[in-house]
Amino acid sequence: MEIRESEGDKRSIGTAQNNIGLVYFKLRNFEKALEYYLNSLAYKRELNDQKILIRS
Repeated sequence: MEIRESEGDKRSIGTAQNNIGLVYFKLRNFEKALEYYLNSLAYKRELNDQKILIRS
């Protein structure tokens, strides 16, 4: 994610945030998962991206 941030690739940052949220979800750390999911959603909304991927 740091590489994508240095490149300014917001789409990839949003995807990375979503994936990190999934890891926290699987670890049952729901508060941290929600934090990353909301960050991902913010990036997706900023880009007006209609595809929001949530994997389980």
